[in-house]
Amino acid sequence: MSDFQSDAKRGVDIDSEGKDKCVQNKKIFYLKAAILSVAIIGLIEWFTAHYRIGIDGQEVRCLPDHSVFMVSLRDKEPMRGEIIAYYAQGLSPWFADGTLMAKIMTGMPGDRVRVDAEGVFVNGEQVAEGFPLAGTLEKSNADFFTEYTIPEHHYLMIAPAPESYDGRYWGLIKEDQIAGAATPLF
Repeated sequence: MSDFQSDAKRGVDIDSEGKDKCVQNKKIFYLKAAILSVAIIGLIEWFTAHYRIGIDGQEVRCLPDHSVFMVSLRDKEPMRGEIIAYYAQGLSPWFADGTLMAKIMTGMPGDRVRVDAEGVFVNGEQVAEGFPLAGTLEKSNADFFTEYTIPEHHYLMIAPAPESYDGRYWGLIKEDQIAGAATPLF
């Protein structure tokens, strides 16, 4: 056999080996891509099972310094002073049932609440002033005056913005409405 035929034979072998290596590299690439895709999907599933992102798109925010929150669906044990996300219930026509909202946990079971002309008081401490939305709600300030002890599994949610539609107008939320603790992102 001539050198030319020998070289040609080797060339065919090299091409065949190159194709095999290329096919093998593609298989490895696809395997890595599949593993990475499964990992990303798993991470997204885990995140959505444990967290929600809440965005306050209102022109006047009840929590003025923040517009985006991460809500931990696992952290449902409310703490006084903490921002809590909850699902609206009975707040129509302003908010549909199930709307995710966030306010500050101001009153807890056993707390004494007094609502009078000066505002809202929890255990004697003022937590909100006045009723700037009373006219919008077609009510007088006196319509909101009350005094009570917060029962078990209920909470008073108030926000620092005077224009906040919060517990001073609609009362308490139930424990089963709580989505979780809300951490401001920005």
